[in-house]
Amino acid sequence: MSRRFISHATVAGKNYTSKKGKIVKQWLESDEGLKAWAAKTKGVDDAGAESAVVTGAGHSGGTVTTEPFHLDVQVKDAKGHFIPTENPHTKKPTNTWHAYIATSKKNLYDIADAWWKSKGNK
Repeated sequence: MSRRFISHATVAGKNYTSKKGKIVKQWLESDEGLKAWAAKTKGVDDAGAESAVVTGAGHSGGTVTTEPFHLDVQVKDAKGHFIPTENPHTKKPTNTWHAYIATSKKNLYDIADAWWKSKGNK
């Protein structure tokens, strides 16, 4: 099955506003960030996803203290309807996906920094 990229990836609110954070934001909104996550995550692109929005800047633990680092992402189809998923803790339907695209906040920043430098930036 061929995958396609979602057409819009954005970061909501005041997430990633520092100088380094702005690089993370640009990476997440690029083809290599959220769009690549959507293309390889079952139930996102194959469900007709059109856009993805980071609504939580990333955390580990929480309800389950051993949970890996992840971003909270909401995904919508072309009509603006949420594409639901299952909460991994409660097994109940939710509109918030867990995007496991880095192992920690530092790792997320390192990935974005390497991407930024690969584009010829300092």
